[in-house]
Amino acid sequence: MYEKSGIIINMLIHFYKLIESFKSNPAKRDKLIIVAISIGIFINILIWLLIYLKLKPAIIHSGKIDAYIPLHYNIYIGIDSYGNWRKVFYLPGIGLLFIIINSILAFYLYNKKKILSYFFSITTPFLQFLLLVSLILIVLINI
Repeated sequence: MYEKSGIIINMLIHFYKLIESFKSNPAKRDKLIIVAISIGIFINILIWLLIYLKLKPAIIHSGKIDAYIPLHYNIYIGIDSYGNWRKVFYLPGIGLLFIIINSILAFYLYNKKKILSYFFSITTPFLQFLLLVSLILIVLINI
């Protein structure tokens, strides 16, 4: 019993040290990292808004709550993947996961390898842009 509580306390201490290291990290003053991550967050918000403002009203207007919609288009075959319209939320969810992971890695690696930190922060808006383009194509197929 005491061993388990000691392990939990030790984990909490390490987590607290990690949070404190992020608070005092000089990466939060680097403009390239902050601008790249901010652009990624902005594009992710655009993805959520696109789903809410364009796709959701089209689904609700069709009258079917559990509608199956085309989720992928192939130039050779045409529409090759159908699914529940709620699967569209995977795209911004994956994008948010990429933002979190890339931001943590950028902050963590800033003092060790600054170039890797820049790589992770710059790939964030690039990945978000690719997800935005794929969602725009999904919306165009369905409207």
